[in-house]
Amino acid sequence: VLAMRWINLENDLKFIRRYRDDWNGFGAPAPDPNLVDVAIAFLSELKVANPSVPPFRVALSPSGTVTIEWQGAGIFMEAEIVADDRIEWIKALPGREAEYSVERRTRGLREEFWGTAWERTNKIASGAAVSAIER
Repeated sequence: VLAMRWINLENDLKFIRRYRDDWNGFGAPAPDPNLVDVAIAFLSELKVANPSVPPFRVALSPSGTVTIEWQGAGIFMEAEIVADDRIEWIKALPGREAEYSVERRTRGLREEFWGTAWERTNKIASGAAVSAIER
């Protein structure tokens, strides 16, 4: 069941890659295929790191960013791929202020061999979820 969930999420991203201009009926531009590929690669890394916790869904925003979301028991977490080198995280837990953080993607000289490294920055601002959504 979990394996199928991961496969379905990757297929959803592959489907999103094929969206054309005005995919939402309100003039949204087609997604950048490179950004969708980054999301697919990141999803694969998430699967290796924690295969028992697949995301709830993946989605494309009208601004062209790709989101990966987890929900359950009052918990909400979102990774928004905004550029090939940047992921913005939102984490909301019951009874706590939302946390916002930025993760930078770095590439090694031999990325095809070593894969992609993700480096967490120390930019965490409590309650910034609202400003991130209002972008």
